[in-house]
Amino acid sequence: LWATRMTTAHMLPVAAKLDRCGFTGVELMGMVHFDTAVRFLRDDPFERIRLLRRAMPATPLQGFLRSRCLRGFNPLPDDINTLFIERMIANGIRRIVGFDGLHEWSNILATLRAARNRGAHVGVWLIYTLAPGYTDKFYAGKAREIQKLFGADAIVIQDPSGLLTPDRVRTLIPAVRAAIGKTTLEFHTHCLTGLGPLVTL
Repeated sequence: LWATRMTTAHMLPVAAKLDRCGFTGVELMGMVHFDTAVRFLRDDPFERIRLLRRAMPATPLQGFLRSRCLRGFNPLPDDINTLFIERMIANGIRRIVGFDGLHEWSNILATLRAARNRGAHVGVWLIYTLAPGYTDKFYAGKAREIQKLFGADAIVIQDPSGLLTPDRVRTLIPAVRAAIGKTTLEFHTHCLTGLGPLVTL
């Protein structure tokens, strides 16, 4: 609801309560948020950031960029994606997460650097999937690789399809943790299979 069906007017009454919860960040802006705000809700997405920034002064607002795709699945030049990052930060986003579904870091390095150069906390998502080759060793290697190339503030294991199980997370988390040392490790799951709470515990 927050990502795709709530107008800014719906969000503002609950913003102060969310601000008191102590969240590390609240995700507010990415391609889907932007697209939905403009196309379906007739909201100004940048005004949304400004209004919620004022309503939630204690909680960093987070935005993200998927690969080189600002909207849909068509890659765009780095300068356009960098401009989007600049505008998000200028309007009040303080945390930026970048990801590439195939973990091809060259697709997000320019935008990650743009975010860091503008003072944002920068995280990188490792997208969890079930496919041959996507082992604990693979994810540990990709985490190590992005840290060597960029040095993210946080590595995030992202489970967008809710595919992670308690058994798998018991080996995956230690493998990635060992690869990134003291870098912050975060976890984000979509509870599509009902396992989200168990995996998180």
